[in-house]
Amino acid sequence: MPLRRSILAALLGCLPLAAAAGPVIEAPIPSIVGLEGSSGASLQAALGPIFDGSKFSLAQPPTVLAPVLTGVPGLALEAPQSLDRTAPDSGGAVELAPGSIFQWRPAQESPGHGFAPIDALVRRLAARKDRRFDAGFVFSNSERSSARVFLYGERHSDKTLIAENMRRLAEDMREGKGALILDEGYMGPALFGSEAIRYLEAKGFDPAWLGAPGAPVPSIEVRGWDSPELYDRSRSITLRCTMALYELNQHLFSDASGFGYYAELARRSSAAAQAWLAARRTAIGSRNGELDRQVASAIARAEGEGLTVHVIAGGEHLLEHPLLLGIPGFGASPRAGLAEAIGKTPYFASMPASSPAATPSAQELAFAASASLELAKAAEDVGAERGLKASRMTGKDFIEMIEAGRVRYNEQARAKAPSARALTAALAVQASVAHVARALLDPSQPLAPQMPRLLSVWSVFNQEMGTAAEKGTLEAVEAESRLFAEQVESSV
Repeated sequence: MPLRRSILAALLGCLPLAAAAGPVIEAPIPSIVGLEGSSGASLQAALGPIFDGSKFSLAQPPTVLAPVLTGVPGLALEAPQSLDRTAPDSGGAVELAPGSIFQWRPAQESPGHGFAPIDALVRRLAARKDRRFDAGFVFSNSERSSARVFLYGERHSDKTLIAENMRRLAEDMREGKGALILDEGYMGPALFGSEAIRYLEAKGFDPAWLGAPGAPVPSIEVRGWDSPELYDRSRSITLRCTMALYELNQHLFSDASGFGYYAELARRSSAAAQAWLAARRTAIGSRNGELDRQVASAIARAEGEGLTVHVIAGGEHLLEHPLLLGIPGFGASPRAGLAEAIGKTPYFASMPASSPAATPSAQELAFAASASLELAKAAEDVGAERGLKASRMTGKDFIEMIEAGRVRYNEQARAKAPSARALTAALAVQASVAHVARALLDPSQPLAPQMPRLLSVWSVFNQEMGTAAEKGTLEAVEAESRLFAEQVESSV
């Protein structure tokens, strides 16, 4: 009898923990790696008059190809790459390389071990998903337009959600004289200006969201809010929790059966539950105190310098009862310590709804992959309206034209995008195009001699976007665009 009670208690208390409410201390920005080129057979349509000399005085420019996506296959999974949390162009990622301990087997597929009711209960509990933050949340003591402190809740594994937070951050920065940004998990030195922007770009931030080229840009500073000591301690204890859960997962697929199996199941479940509770106390509870101290300090400084404060943190760190979110009577409300740190300062806190995990449609993939072509069209329109001619332009003029095209696309594409995640991917592709242009063009030199090289590379870029889209994921399109830009930048 005691054994059965201990088994059931351990199962009810522990098995859903990994999926339901485990502490997460990383702020991952997944990056797809290992992408290989393919034939790109779907890339056959010419760009047409864009940059072909009809509006710019170029002699025999090369053709720029536009991707035409047909027969996009199903979902292809790629593994995120681990990133250095102290680097300004990274945000950390959980390593999911094949063969790593994070490739767990689905517990709901575990075999029977002699007592069908417990085995069925295990599978049922293991199939539960953490849906607490799926709908997002909003709480505040002021209107968003009047706030001086902005809190952005993250789900660290949802890159589209993180990018949406970056878009909101850009909107909130436009009204401020300057922005002091506190990001979870960043351990490097304070970043200012272009270095701060470069760091945020890795999280999905697009400088074009701040307005047209030449418009006043608020001063930006990025700092971490974590204590290095607490963060390292959290990583260690969270790893122990992960290993305990992994050992439990392995046991579910063992060949053992009967009394011995269930006794070991109870022991491992109890150990995992204790490790989980300890990890939450350290990774969530102890770090919340540090977050509160940093927020209070930032607000005090901001009031004296006319800054707005922007805090990026996992949703768990912002709410008073994060484990009860979604249960009737327990809505989104600020954690008491955080509310005390903010005081009477006007603030606005939000977390976007989680992005769907469904396989993207062909329309979404085509929209993202063709963003490079659409940027060419938007830039051409800008150049035509300004009466520019390539024979009289410098590299700087053309780069500014591209940036203006990005702003125009951003303003017009939201109504046309098949989904928010497709728009996020499209904007990431255009950001990569801008990086390529800045790498290849000398701003101080005439444009005409430099243009054939840029257009040739742009043509290859378009082909690679079509090939990446054929992999069936928006992540592949984004990652290939970034990889291409990085390779161009490193080659010049």
